Amino acid sequence: MAKKRTNEDKKPNMFIRILVAVVLPFIITVALTIFVLQLFGVDVLGWTEEKLAQTPIISSFVKTEDEKILSEKLDKANETIETQKKEIEDLKAQIEQLEAEIENKEMEIAKLENEKESLQNAENDAEDGTAQDVDIKKLASSFKKMDKEQAAQIIANMDIQTAVLLLSNVSSDVRGAILEEMEPQQAANIMQRMMN
Repeated sequence: MAKKRTNEDKKPNMFIRILVAVVLPFIITVALTIFVLQLFGVDVLGWTEEKLAQTPIISSFVKTEDEKILSEKLDKANETIETQKKEIEDLKAQIEQLEAEIENKEMEIAKLENEKESLQNAENDAEDGTAQDVDIKKLASSFKKMDKEQAAQIIANMDIQTAVLLLSNVSSDVRGAILEEMEPQQAANIMQRMMN
């Protein structure tokens, strides 16, 4: 059993000896050669890269300068696309916000136009009412001078609302005299409307 151990111990030592004797000096020689060539201005890494790119199987793993430049351009283009996508999303959000504001403003404009129209209608009605009041006052003043029997006949032929407005604008003495000349039923209707 002791002999077996010595044989097993010798195998790993043999591998280490080959490694130290052959591989290690080769690596040191290659490193020194690269260093010296770099000192004299030779682009060893570029040359190595070029030769590896020409090797059929290894070329798929090694990138050339053109491929690196294209890869960088592609990365920059992708970054630009992402930035522009974010800008587009921001602009879309701003457009939606502005459209909502426009819709609100249009509703406010419609509301203000309705209010304006209502005010204009009220002004027109007030002007019409004022003009009508002036006309009724003129008519009422003419009834003051008129014969009471004739005035009673004219008022009897008017619609009741106009008659009430007209009689409201004359003095109580003239009103009493005109109503006295009218038929009792018609005079009662006018008096009742005047009280309401």
